[in-house]
Amino acid sequence: MKRALLIFTVELVAAPSAIAQESAEGLEIAELSRKENVDFATEILPIFRKNCLACHNAKDADADLNLESPAAIAKGGESGPMVIPGNADKSQLMAHIRQTQKPYMPPRRNKVGANKLTPYQLGLVKLWINQGAKGEVREVMQKLDWRPGPITMTPIYTTAISPDGQFAACGRGNQIFVYHLPTQRLAVRLSDPSLANGVTHRDLVQSLSFSPDGRTLASGGFRVVKLWSNKSTEPAKFVNLLPGGERVAALDVALGQALAIVAGGRGSVQAVDLNSMMPVWRDRVEGQAVVQLQLSPDGKKVAVLFGDGRVRTWSAAAGDRLTREASPLGATAMTWLDDDRIATGHATDGVKVWAANNPGKVTLSWATSVPLSALAVTGNGATVLVAQNDGKVLAINSADGKTIKTIDHGAAVAEIRVKRGGGQFVTIGGPVAQLWDAENWTAIAQLKGDPRAEEQVALAE
Repeated sequence: MKRALLIFTVELVAAPSAIAQESAEGLEIAELSRKENVDFATEILPIFRKNCLACHNAKDADADLNLESPAAIAKGGESGPMVIPGNADKSQLMAHIRQTQKPYMPPRRNKVGANKLTPYQLGLVKLWINQGAKGEVREVMQKLDWRPGPITMTPIYTTAISPDGQFAACGRGNQIFVYHLPTQRLAVRLSDPSLANGVTHRDLVQSLSFSPDGRTLASGGFRVVKLWSNKSTEPAKFVNLLPGGERVAALDVALGQALAIVAGGRGSVQAVDLNSMMPVWRDRVEGQAVVQLQLSPDGKKVAVLFGDGRVRTWSAAAGDRLTREASPLGATAMTWLDDDRIATGHATDGVKVWAANNPGKVTLSWATSVPLSALAVTGNGATVLVAQNDGKVLAINSADGKTIKTIDHGAAVAEIRVKRGGGQFVTIGGPVAQLWDAENWTAIAQLKGDPRAEEQVALAE
């Protein structure tokens, strides 16, 4: 029993001597030897970043010591120079990280998960100091390739209503949709031209707000605020398009040319420059009121239907008369079939197709059983829409004159408008306007009455 106790006591006394011996010698260090210099940025800095920089950086330099670069290390800290270039054994930095001199670095108990350096890491730092503790850190900022979030991500985080109660804006993902409240329809989808896919912000739209006058909408995302102007609220500008107080009977605009062609109730036809609002050319057919006016698809010619049932054409840019009195008689409606041919509708003779440069020769004709009221073309001239007084609209193949489809507007159609590029068209007649799909020949939407007037009546009640 006494012998066992003696052995235990000896072991307890011997243990502190072993610990003291380990502390005096410090951590094991590998002896490295190589010809090429140790690169601070790629070999030393990663070691310090993982185990030292949490406490020794430019913003948070414990003991005024910054280990982010050789230049910063050379300045030393509160206890003086940390490295002696060419002599690692006498450098304070080496003594602290090898833990032969307190405070030991990194501390054995720390909150950042730093670990004592391995023999190889210590050997690498020692070799770097012995080679002169040189090097530099090139701060090269990589260009960040910011990309908008996917348009399929559409959570709504914010909404806003204009002060007059007419519009509601909602941020749907990185997009902004503005709705007209009285009709409960989409008024506009805002888009930033500098971004792809028609989005408004790169990240999610976090806030929206209308200005007190309702003319400006502010949208906020990550560190970005954008202002959107409602140009439709600008004060209207009134311009006299025809001299002498002549009533404007028809008007069309050449897209991309800043040119409008206007015709009047006393037979005047005039081109107006939309930038200067000055007339470019003017002509007149005496005693004949204008019924309809339409520019050719390429915007180079303008056709005008007059009250005498004849169609006359001009050059849109110069005003030169292309046809005079030779077009088919008795026309009640007309449309351009393509850049060179015109289709005219006649009360008793159906539809006739003729060339603008040879109006006296009818190249195609189709009979209709009911007097027609309007014409339009869709599908790049492949289909002619023929509206009749009984409310029916015939879709006719322009190549063979066969009826493709018949749709019913429900009232006599006064006008047909086709969306540029095709795909959809609107029939207008009676108290109703209907939007149609030109591919499936089905109704998409129906508009009736005046939504603003209906809203006022509802508020009054």
